[in-house]
Amino acid sequence: PLYIVDPKFPFAQTHTRSVGPIRANFVLESLRDLDNSLNGLGSKLFVMRGDPREVLPTVISSLRRCNESGNDDVHINLVYEKECAAPIRAMDSEVLGAVRKLKIPELTVKSFDTHSLFEMEHYLAKCKNGVAPSTMTVFRKLFNSMGDVPAEAKTVSACAKAPDLSSALPKNLLSSLSFTKEISRTSETSLFGVPRLEDLGY
Repeated sequence: PLYIVDPKFPFAQTHTRSVGPIRANFVLESLRDLDNSLNGLGSKLFVMRGDPREVLPTVISSLRRCNESGNDDVHINLVYEKECAAPIRAMDSEVLGAVRKLKIPELTVKSFDTHSLFEMEHYLAKCKNGVAPSTMTVFRKLFNSMGDVPAEAKTVSACAKAPDLSSALPKNLLSSLSFTKEISRTSETSLFGVPRLEDLGY
């Protein structure tokens, strides 16, 4: 599992405005909790810094090269969570575009809407001229026309072992992708750990 933080606008819902320290700290606490849960399953959360349009393609291509050296049958699954905010959804499209430029035939992409009961596109498809309702009454009529709510996802009980990213990634990129300043003194476990609020400039 990988979480990319853009140091210019960490956790922002727009491209030009950063969130406040309270919101940022909440996200960091959530990331630590997720990392602890993954640790219990024998895995970990990798947190990297940088522009996701550059970081994600770099990570994918590096892991692919590393896996191909020892396995001719490699398949890559890219699974991500969709955001509700329009600017972030637009950024997601740009990130996916950058990944698809790698032209990896064995790449599968799947996304999930976890902020709403139905996919945002399904809501908008039922809205007049694609404009979201401005009153609760109209929204309830829209929601009642959506059909049955999808079943909840099962609790994750197993997770693949975390890859050795310190070996897969080019050495000259480790310091730029990690929030850790002294790479040579950092273990693999904490190299791409959850940063502190101070690391983000708060």
